[in-house]
Amino acid sequence: MIGALLPELIRDAQISVRQADTGPDRRAAQALLAQVYSLTQFFVAYQPDAALLWRVAERSLIAAQESEDPYAIGVAAWLAAQAHRDEGTMTPPMP
Repeated sequence: MIGALLPELIRDAQISVRQADTGPDRRAAQALLAQVYSLTQFFVAYQPDAALLWRVAERSLIAAQESEDPYAIGVAAWLAAQAHRDEGTMTPPMP
C-alpha cells in the first residue's frame, strides 16, 4: 500500500534537499519534494485527518515556491485549491 511507503519517500526527498550542493541542485530537489508532497496529498485527502491534509498542502506549496519551478508551483496551487473545494471553503460567486 502506498500509505506505508510515503514516510520513507518523504524522508528521502527531504534528505536530497539537505544534501544538494548547488543552487540548481537544491531547486531541483525542492521540486521533487513538492511532487512527493503532492503524491502524499492525494493519499491523505481520503483520510479522516483534515489537519494532516493542510500540513501536507502547505509543505507542498513551500517546497514548490523554493524550487522556483512553474510546473511544481502550479501543481501545488491546484492541489491546494482542490483541498479547499473538497472542504467546502470555496463557494461559487453570487450571480
